Amino acid sequence: MSAIEENNRERLLAMGARPASEMTKRERIAMEAMSSLIAKGWLSENEEGIGRVAEMAMKMADAMIKAMN
Repeated sequence: MSAIEENNRERLLAMGARPASEMTKRERIAMEAMSSLIAKGWLSENEEGIGRVAEMAMKMADAMIKAMN
């Protein structure tokens, strides 16, 4: 595993250990969106599918924030 991959993994672990109350609004909206997409079956079993679902969740969060402003 490269140093960049290791750093990214450690950051994700640290973020996952934070209480939800410490999340930014963008992170919270994206998490809810991703949960919904996964529940609807948008996730395939490969990492590429996970990345696509995460990207879609962030786009949804950004659109929500833009609409609220």
